[in-house]
This record gives sequence, C-alpha cells and structure tokens, in this order.
Amino acid sequence: MREAIIKQICLDIVCISETHLKGNDIIDLDGFKSYMKNRQKTHRRAPKGSGGVAILVKNSVFVNFSVNVIDRDQEGILGIQLTNKETGFVCVVFSCYLPPENSIWGRNADVFFSHLTSQVYMYQEADLISIGGDFNARLGSSQDYVTGVDDINNRVILDNVKSVQIVF
Repeated sequence: MREAIIKQICLDIVCISETHLKGNDIIDLDGFKSYMKNRQKTHRRAPKGSGGVAILVKNSVFVNFSVNVIDRDQEGILGIQLTNKETGFVCVVFSCYLPPENSIWGRNADVFFSHLTSQVYMYQEADLISIGGDFNARLGSSQDYVTGVDDINNRVILDNVKSVQIVF
C-alpha cells in the first residue's frame, strides 16, 4: 500500500522515519534508490527492527542531480545533498527520528538537536534545506508554527500534554 501511495502522488524524494529495519536491510522500491540509516542494535526479543530513517530518491532525479550522503553519524539522523549538475543548485535533505521520552532506546534530545543544528550550520550555504521526520514532540495546545511566516492549517489537538518547550 505504501509503495502504491508513493507512486500515485509522484514523489521524487521520500523521507521515512521509523523504518523498522535491521542491520543492513534496505527498502527496495522499484524506480528509487534508497539511502538508509538503520538502528544497529535490536532488542533480543524484537521480531523486527525499531527506529531507523531512510531517504528514497527517484531514479529520474539522478539525470540532473548528483546525490551524496552527508550525514549518518547520529542515531536517527540521515542527511543527503543533491547538487544540480548544470546550475550548481544545492538542496540538503534530512530525515530524522527521535524516540519518545520513555523509549527503551533512551532519548538524549539535547545531543540529537545539537547534532542536527550543527549540520544545518555546516550546510547553511545550500540553496534549500529540508528537515522532516518524527520528533515525538507533544505540544498540547501550543502553537506549532510561526504566525505571519508559516501558512498552514490548524492541527487537531488530541490531548493537552506538553513535553517540549517551543520558543519562536
């Protein structure tokens, strides 16, 4: 079903968080090249992997862009750089997954966000930086966008639990 959705909406780049793959497993989707950062450790009783991030790039993108992995040093963060072969336009894409606070894998959000921030600064000269993923942030009824900058629909609030502080 996921493959059908990706192909139906004609995506060129797909970021996936929580791939649930083990070791060196990859996502093999016809027409796409997979870049993976799987969690290397699994619980001894786990039937599948947990966590993990991936970025899928449609094969046709490689006609005009060179693609290089720029970051897979931090658990839950994968970064690639796409550079247009003709114009030099640079796009940096990060796929991220930060486990929930009570995860058996632990959660060091400070280290995670420090690493991600350092990557953004390292590639700040890029023409476009995209960060996507699951940060397991519970915002309660707090605003999750910048008024006057972001043009997005209001979200449906499921609970009022707040586990992160948002500062704009």
